Amino acid sequence: MAAVHDHDIGHAHDHHPTGMMRWMTTTNHKDIGTMYLWFSFMMFLTGGVMALTIRAELFQPGIQIVNPEFFNQLTTMHGLVMVLGPSCRPSWVLRTGRSR
Repeated sequence: MAAVHDHDIGHAHDHHPTGMMRWMTTTNHKDIGTMYLWFSFMMFLTGGVMALTIRAELFQPGIQIVNPEFFNQLTTMHGLVMVLGPSCRPSWVLRTGRSR
């Protein structure tokens, strides 16, 4: 005689996180790629606003749009955002990634 086993009882496989936890704990390569693209785009926009502010300050001599100290800080932050912004996301994913 063959025994009939019902494998659906007590074995729910739909326990994946939803919402923000899905994006923070994912190991799916498609989700990681999507997050990387959004992060890079946001860093591009942030660096672009900083670059426009720097260009506006340097448009004509004598025009002061921002304080000189803030201009120096803005120039430094612009460099850091444009150099490190796109590269920080993959290192964060590799550091916190989990295997399931």
